[in-house]
Amino acid sequence: MLDHTGLRIAKVLYNGEWEGRYYLIVTGMPGQTLNRVWPQIDEMKKTWCISQISLFCSTLSARKFTYIGGVDGGYLPEHFLADRGDASDDGFSPDKLLQNCKNLGMDCSSSVLYHTDLGPGNILVDLPNASISVIDFECVGFVPRKWVRTKFRISSGLNLELDDSRDDARHEWRSRMRRQLGAEGFPDVSTRYMSWR
Repeated sequence: MLDHTGLRIAKVLYNGEWEGRYYLIVTGMPGQTLNRVWPQIDEMKKTWCISQISLFCSTLSARKFTYIGGVDGGYLPEHFLADRGDASDDGFSPDKLLQNCKNLGMDCSSSVLYHTDLGPGNILVDLPNASISVIDFECVGFVPRKWVRTKFRISSGLNLELDDSRDDARHEWRSRMRRQLGAEGFPDVSTRYMSWR
Protein backbone atom coordinates (compact mmCIF):
# COMPACT_ATOMS: atom_id res chain seq x y z
CA MET A 1 0.00 0.00 0.00
CA LEU A 2 1.20 3.54 -0.71
CA ASP A 3 1.23 6.24 1.94
CA HIS A 4 0.79 9.95 1.21
CA THR A 5 4.52 10.40 0.50
CA GLY A 6 4.30 7.91 -2.37
CA LEU A 7 6.38 5.33 -0.51
CA ARG A 8 5.22 1.76 -0.13
CA ILE A 9 4.59 0.79 3.47
CA ALA A 10 4.73 -2.81 4.66
CA LYS A 11 1.70 -4.25 6.42
CA VAL A 12 2.39 -5.76 9.83
CA LEU A 13 1.17 -9.36 9.86
CA TYR A 14 2.27 -10.29 13.37
CA ASN A 15 4.30 -8.91 16.25
CA GLY A 16 5.56 -10.38 19.48
CA GLU A 17 8.38 -10.63 21.96
CA TRP A 18 10.59 -13.68 22.41
CA GLU A 19 13.51 -13.94 24.82
CA GLY A 20 13.68 -10.20 25.36
CA ARG A 21 13.59 -9.30 21.66
CA TYR A 22 10.64 -7.72 19.88
CA TYR A 23 9.79 -8.98 16.38
CA LEU A 24 7.62 -7.69 13.56
CA ILE A 25 6.58 -9.94 10.71
CA VAL A 26 5.62 -7.82 7.71
CA THR A 27 4.63 -8.28 4.11
CA GLY A 28 7.40 -8.46 1.53
CA MET A 29 8.19 -5.32 -0.40
CA PRO A 30 8.89 -5.16 -4.13
CA GLY A 31 12.08 -3.83 -5.66
CA GLN A 32 15.82 -3.97 -5.25
CA THR A 33 18.01 -2.15 -2.77
CA LEU A 34 19.20 1.29 -3.72
CA ASN A 35 22.74 -0.16 -3.58
CA ARG A 36 21.94 -2.36 -6.59
CA VAL A 37 19.84 0.15 -8.50
CA TRP A 38 21.88 3.34 -8.09
CA PRO A 39 24.70 2.53 -10.55
CA GLN A 40 22.16 1.61 -13.25
CA ILE A 41 19.75 4.54 -13.12
CA ASP A 42 19.96 7.90 -14.86
CA GLU A 43 20.14 11.33 -13.25
CA MET A 44 16.39 11.88 -13.38
CA LYS A 45 15.70 8.68 -11.40
CA LYS A 46 18.47 9.49 -8.90
CA THR A 47 16.88 12.89 -8.30
CA TRP A 48 13.50 11.18 -7.87
CA CYS A 49 14.96 8.79 -5.24
CA ILE A 50 16.52 11.71 -3.35
CA SER A 51 13.29 13.71 -3.40
CA GLN A 52 11.18 10.74 -2.23
CA ILE A 53 13.41 9.95 0.75
CA SER A 54 13.73 13.63 1.60
CA LEU A 55 9.92 13.88 1.59
CA PHE A 56 9.84 10.79 3.82
CA CYS A 57 12.20 12.52 6.30
CA SER A 58 10.13 15.72 6.23
CA THR A 59 6.90 13.82 6.75
CA LEU A 60 8.29 11.88 9.71
CA SER A 61 9.79 15.03 11.22
CA ALA A 62 6.34 16.64 11.34
CA ARG A 63 5.69 14.27 14.25
CA LYS A 64 7.15 15.99 17.28
CA PHE A 65 7.59 14.86 20.84
CA THR A 66 9.19 16.02 24.08
CA TYR A 67 11.87 13.38 24.64
CA ILE A 68 14.77 11.75 22.81
CA GLY A 69 14.50 7.99 22.55
CA GLY A 70 12.63 5.09 21.01
CA VAL A 71 9.02 5.43 19.92
CA ASP A 72 8.04 3.55 23.08
CA GLY A 73 9.75 6.12 25.29
CA GLY A 74 12.65 3.78 26.00
CA TYR A 75 16.08 3.10 24.57
CA LEU A 76 17.08 4.16 21.08
CA PRO A 77 20.12 2.21 19.81
CA GLU A 78 21.55 5.13 17.83
CA HIS A 79 25.25 4.35 18.17
CA PHE A 80 26.32 7.71 16.74
CA LEU A 81 24.59 9.56 19.59
CA ALA A 82 26.04 7.35 22.32
CA ASP A 83 29.39 8.02 23.93
CA ARG A 84 32.19 6.41 21.95
CA GLY A 85 32.59 2.79 22.97
CA ASP A 86 29.41 2.72 25.09
CA ALA A 87 27.06 0.17 23.52
CA SER A 88 25.36 -0.65 26.82
CA ASP A 89 21.64 -0.16 27.26
CA ASP A 90 22.40 2.79 29.54
CA GLY A 91 24.32 4.46 26.69
CA PHE A 92 21.09 4.45 24.67
CA SER A 93 18.79 5.61 27.47
CA PRO A 94 16.70 8.72 26.85
CA ASP A 95 18.55 10.58 29.64
CA LYS A 96 21.99 9.76 28.25
CA LEU A 97 21.02 10.56 24.66
CA LEU A 98 19.48 13.85 25.81
CA GLN A 99 22.71 14.82 27.59
CA ASN A 100 24.82 13.94 24.54
CA CYS A 101 22.54 15.92 22.23
CA LYS A 102 22.78 18.94 24.54
CA ASN A 103 26.57 18.56 24.56
CA LEU A 104 26.42 18.78 20.77
CA GLY A 105 24.51 22.05 20.98
CA MET A 106 21.27 20.70 19.57
CA ASP A 107 17.94 22.23 20.56
CA CYS A 108 16.35 19.50 22.68
CA SER A 109 13.16 21.35 23.61
CA SER A 110 11.35 19.12 21.13
CA SER A 111 12.30 16.17 18.98
CA VAL A 112 11.17 14.74 15.66
CA LEU A 113 10.43 11.24 14.45
CA TYR A 114 13.30 9.81 12.40
CA HIS A 115 14.30 6.53 10.76
CA THR A 116 17.92 6.47 11.93
CA ASP A 117 19.20 4.08 9.25
CA LEU A 118 18.36 5.39 5.78
CA GLY A 119 21.31 3.67 4.17
CA PRO A 120 20.98 2.36 0.60
CA GLY A 121 20.46 -1.19 1.91
CA ASN A 122 17.23 -0.16 3.66
CA ILE A 123 15.66 1.55 0.65
CA LEU A 124 13.95 -0.61 -1.98
CA VAL A 125 13.34 0.82 -5.44
CA ASP A 126 10.72 -0.76 -7.68
CA LEU A 127 11.46 0.85 -11.05
CA PRO A 128 8.67 -0.83 -13.09
CA ASN A 129 6.05 0.51 -10.67
CA ALA A 130 7.88 3.77 -9.85
CA SER A 131 7.74 3.18 -6.12
CA ILE A 132 10.12 3.25 -3.19
CA SER A 133 9.91 1.37 0.11
CA VAL A 134 11.79 1.91 3.35
CA ILE A 135 12.48 -1.15 5.48
CA ASP A 136 14.05 -1.96 8.88
CA PHE A 137 12.14 0.26 11.25
CA GLU A 138 13.67 -1.18 14.42
CA CYS A 139 15.70 1.97 15.13
CA VAL A 140 13.01 4.58 14.56
CA GLY A 141 12.77 7.11 17.33
CA PHE A 142 12.62 10.74 18.37
CA VAL A 143 15.76 12.85 17.92
CA PRO A 144 16.56 16.56 17.67
CA ARG A 145 15.73 17.96 14.22
CA LYS A 146 19.41 18.76 13.60
CA TRP A 147 20.26 15.06 13.82
CA VAL A 148 18.33 14.17 10.64
CA ARG A 149 20.80 15.95 8.35
CA THR A 150 23.84 15.47 10.58
CA LYS A 151 23.52 11.68 10.33
CA PHE A 152 23.97 11.85 6.55
CA ARG A 153 27.08 13.96 7.01
CA ILE A 154 28.88 11.79 9.56
CA SER A 155 27.82 8.17 8.99
CA SER A 156 29.84 6.13 6.49
CA GLY A 157 27.26 3.38 7.08
CA LEU A 158 24.99 5.37 4.75
CA ASN A 159 27.48 5.10 1.87
CA LEU A 160 26.66 3.20 -1.29
CA GLU A 161 28.21 -0.26 -1.41
CA LEU A 162 29.90 -0.08 -4.80
CA ASP A 163 32.78 -1.86 -6.48
CA ASP A 164 33.95 1.62 -7.47
CA SER A 165 36.79 2.60 -5.16
CA ARG A 166 36.32 6.35 -5.63
CA ASP A 167 35.11 8.07 -2.46
CA ASP A 168 32.89 10.48 -4.40
CA ALA A 169 30.99 7.54 -5.96
CA ARG A 170 30.45 5.79 -2.62
CA HIS A 171 29.49 9.07 -0.89
CA GLU A 172 27.11 10.27 -3.63
CA TRP A 173 23.89 9.09 -1.95
CA ARG A 174 24.56 10.61 1.45
CA SER A 175 26.11 13.80 0.01
CA ARG A 176 23.10 14.44 -2.15
CA MET A 177 20.69 13.63 0.68
CA ARG A 178 22.56 16.02 2.97
CA ARG A 179 22.34 18.82 0.37
CA GLN A 180 18.64 18.16 -0.28
CA LEU A 181 17.79 18.17 3.42
CA GLY A 182 19.76 21.41 3.79
CA ALA A 183 17.73 22.95 0.97
CA GLU A 184 14.60 21.93 2.86
CA GLY A 185 15.69 23.69 6.03
CA PHE A 186 17.25 20.88 8.04
CA PRO A 187 20.29 22.27 9.91
CA ASP A 188 23.21 20.15 11.08
CA VAL A 189 25.86 20.03 13.79
CA SER A 190 28.43 17.95 11.93
CA THR A 191 31.40 20.24 12.68
CA ARG A 192 30.71 20.16 16.39
CA TYR A 193 30.03 16.43 16.20
CA MET A 194 33.47 15.72 14.72
CA SER A 195 35.19 17.43 17.63
CA TRP A 196 32.85 15.75 20.18
CA ARG A 197 33.60 12.29 18.79
